[in-house]
Amino acid sequence: MNDIRTLFATDPQKEIEGVWSQDLGGGLKLKIARLKNPNFRKLYQRLTKPHERQIRNRTLEEATENAILAKCLAKTVLLGWENLVLDKQEVPYSEAAALKILSDPELADFRDQVVDLASDAELFRQEHLEQAEKNLSSGSDGTSNGENISSSSGT
Repeated sequence: MNDIRTLFATDPQKEIEGVWSQDLGGGLKLKIARLKNPNFRKLYQRLTKPHERQIRNRTLEEATENAILAKCLAKTVLLGWENLVLDKQEVPYSEAAALKILSDPELADFRDQVVDLASDAELFRQEHLEQAEKNLSSGSDGTSNGENISSSSGT
């Protein structure tokens, strides 16, 4: 019989500070906070307040909805990346670069990937995080402490 803490406990601090994804291809890794973490919810409420009537009536334009989501993701969910290449150039992480990429209609699948990762409770499970830390300490060259040392967040 499994303890529900083993099955469901997450690390609330990591949900806000973010965790690194596995390699998504070509060395691309994303530092992702949990979707709907307190920072996300606060910003989302502030940005949607002027549109409450449209949201309630389901008449909010998709472009406006996507712009709000992109801004919330860039500020509170996509907190870093490694090896992100766009148009054959490596892009250093910044909040502004994240917003630009997350707002690009042609890169909607990338935005969806960020949302999917941020919605994956398993990424933030205590047991999963403990195992990842063990793997890092046993196979690490000591250059990474979970922070993206090659760039700054701009926040």
